[in-house]
Amino acid sequence: MIFTKYHGIGNDFILVDQRKSPIEERVFFAQIPRICDRHLGIGADGVLLLERSKLADLKMRIFNSDGSEADMCGNGIRCVADYEMAQEPIEIETRGGVFTCWRKEDQIGVDLKQPLISHWPMKIHEWNVYVVKVGVPHAVVFLPSFDQIDLIKTAREIRSAFSEGVNVNFASFLNDQYNQLVVRTYERGIENETISCGTGFAAVAFVVNKFHNPPQPILVASASDKISKQMEFCISASGNIQMLAEVCQVFSGSLVEA
Repeated sequence: MIFTKYHGIGNDFILVDQRKSPIEERVFFAQIPRICDRHLGIGADGVLLLERSKLADLKMRIFNSDGSEADMCGNGIRCVADYEMAQEPIEIETRGGVFTCWRKEDQIGVDLKQPLISHWPMKIHEWNVYVVKVGVPHAVVFLPSFDQIDLIKTAREIRSAFSEGVNVNFASFLNDQYNQLVVRTYERGIENETISCGTGFAAVAFVVNKFHNPPQPILVASASDKISKQMEFCISASGNIQMLAEVCQVFSGSLVEA
């Protein structure tokens, strides 16, 4: 199996282009948890599988590290766009719809659809939780500081309140500025904290924009000290979101057993 390793603001993926290197899907899908294992495999938050599309320039399928398939991934689709396009924008088909991606200097952007509002807010234990769907469902919780919670424990409590689970994002404002935030995300399907999550950060920006209408762009940073870059979000009056940030191709290789 030929692959390319990418990350978008620390959210890392194994990209497999099935158009160039066909795979036996049944065998491959069963091996995804091992391939994503950081000790026994390549190591990643997920797998991006590229296929031909009748609706767009190509199709992206995204698999979490536990092997479950997701509808959409903001950082994943930007990695695919960097791999596929030169300068002209392209359209990428996902289970969550067709999205337009574009390049701006050394950054990759994606036009996200208007999020769907689910609960504004709902009370889970002592937390006010805002739930929106940005391709996949996200819960957003605002905190003055991350020091006041056991993040994994709290995230799992919130996740389990939904029959199909939910990704959970904890956000804190920087310097009391509504357009500058730092976020920690617990991802469904990975069942742990990830360094960043594009659709999760977009969900946070969307909720902030609804309540505070801050100056744009809204800048969202990972709480991890491994990543110094921010993601930029511009939100139109109708609620459509443009997400822009860097991606990085880390290395390419082949996995003999897959």
